[in-house]
Amino acid sequence: MSSQVLAALPYGDAAASAAFVAGPAPRAAGAQQQLTTAAAAASAPQPGFTWSSGSGAAVGFALSLAAVRRARRTHHRRSAGAVARCAVAEKEPSTTTEQTEEARPVFPFAAIVGQSEMKLALILNVIDPKIGGVMILGDRGTGKTTTIRALVDLLPEIETVADDPYNSSPTEFDNMSDEVRNRKAKSEELPIVLKKVPMIDLPLGATEDRVCGTIDIEKALTQGKKAFEPGLLARANRGILYVDEVNLLDDHLVDVLLDSAAGGWNTVEREGISVRHPAKFILVGSGNPEEGELRPQLLDRFGMHAMIRTERDPELRVQIVEGCQQFADDPKGFRAQYAGDNAEFAKQIIVARNNLNSVTISPEIRRKISEVCSDLNVDGLRGDIVTNRAARAFCAFDGRTEVTDEDVKKVVTLCLRHRLRKDVLDTMDNGEKVGKAYEAAFEEDLALCQQPWPELSLSTHRILPYAWDCIRTALLPNFELHAFASERDPELRVQIVEGCQQFADDPKGFRAQYSGDNAEFAKQIIVARSALNDVTVSPEIRRKISEVCSDLNVDGLRGDIVTNRAARAFCAFDGRSEVTDEDVKKVITLCLRHRLRKDVLDTMDNGDKVMKAYEAAFEE
Repeated sequence: MSSQVLAALPYGDAAASAAFVAGPAPRAAGAQQQLTTAAAAASAPQPGFTWSSGSGAAVGFALSLAAVRRARRTHHRRSAGAVARCAVAEKEPSTTTEQTEEARPVFPFAAIVGQSEMKLALILNVIDPKIGGVMILGDRGTGKTTTIRALVDLLPEIETVADDPYNSSPTEFDNMSDEVRNRKAKSEELPIVLKKVPMIDLPLGATEDRVCGTIDIEKALTQGKKAFEPGLLARANRGILYVDEVNLLDDHLVDVLLDSAAGGWNTVEREGISVRHPAKFILVGSGNPEEGELRPQLLDRFGMHAMIRTERDPELRVQIVEGCQQFADDPKGFRAQYAGDNAEFAKQIIVARNNLNSVTISPEIRRKISEVCSDLNVDGLRGDIVTNRAARAFCAFDGRTEVTDEDVKKVVTLCLRHRLRKDVLDTMDNGEKVGKAYEAAFEEDLALCQQPWPELSLSTHRILPYAWDCIRTALLPNFELHAFASERDPELRVQIVEGCQQFADDPKGFRAQYSGDNAEFAKQIIVARSALNDVTVSPEIRRKISEVCSDLNVDGLRGDIVTNRAARAFCAFDGRSEVTDEDVKKVITLCLRHRLRKDVLDTMDNGDKVMKAYEAAFEE
């Protein structure tokens, strides 16, 4: 229809002809201008031509429709080109930024005056990355960021697979990506390069896509392929992830960091992509406590916590100012001045890392560390494990192979300060509390030190409450239990910490050591599940269980049912067929503790309430 209308136009209608055949204007606004020109030309009368009825409207509509179609096609082509150019432009500055950061002079670590607590925490984490990172809080302007960035000079080189974006190790299976593992299984030759340990900054404004990784837009547009573009967590693998002002980090990014720091792997499920890659890094954060507190979940993930105070000694302040001035005037010359000291630091760290596995801790020191954690009511066992690791790293850094009390004293405050419960009425500093607990455990001659340790035995069923939870869940997966996995006995804490340490050092050997016990557990569980239907509960015991639930005002009947089932499971696991009062006593707290109504004025623990009700019903 458009060609017919154009042919019908006389030669004198030049404006309308030009508007139709000229195509879109060079800029976005040209489409609108073209449409206006075409409409005006179609509606304006021309000399020597007589419009028939409805001709002007038809020609104007045809010309307008053609111009709009051309403008739309041009707009789509330009939009696709702009997206592709943006994707390319987004990659190019990234490389330029990395080159700039590498060329940017960094203040030498050996030239930093004071702040020994912060420097010690950073060095120990470089020696043993399994300590779990450092959280540095303190006054503004105290060199927190400068010290952390200066750490890059002390990081040794590592072997990586040349064409792998995850810094995969060519020899350590746990530090390989899935692609490298497949290539290793096929006996392919892996190209190896040496590179500095990566140190990646996580800015506060980073998006979750940039942190975790997302689809590669450039390949999707140019090649039509669905590819994964690694994020900051992939680049930080086997390196350091630094978050400045970590207390201001968005909650969704905090959750991402928690998942990766806990498992050492990052899983991405988005835009039809499913990728899992290693993300084992040392998490280093800094911040000013005046700007906001850190979430307890993230604070507990940091192995060590250093508090930085402003230097009050005028002589030290003068040295700091002079060093900053010299570095600002001549960065390269200032770095060359401290190159020897930095190299000596780096060499000492490498030697300590190589000798770390040969460092041992005596059972007495392990028990004392666990006693300190128990006295301070530290939740969980992460404090025990980190303190043991930090003491070993300090001993290795000092060139020795046997941990002493002084080694523990140097690191215990750094490892436990941030793990104490907050009390708004207590004005004592957490560091002082840790110091007092250390003195009570290490500097007093306790008779407990000479007592033999209790050993766990299958026959006596001396297992932790949450271990019983796992066993009974294997027997009856559908019933509900509530167990507190917090152990206060220093002796048991020592055994747990030793087990974690041995497993971290030699996972395969540690599993082989307990393979027989595991097989015995599995066999006992299978026998118990087979005999479960033969176990009976007497009507008297059933009545007493219901009486306990009624006295505790437990809503519904689920508490009665679960307690009966758990007692039968315990009896089957013990190899009997008739439930006794002791079987009920073993499980009733686990089954009813979480079912009691809350009372803000009642300070008694729910477990104590359940035991009192049990004694009233079963022992009277």
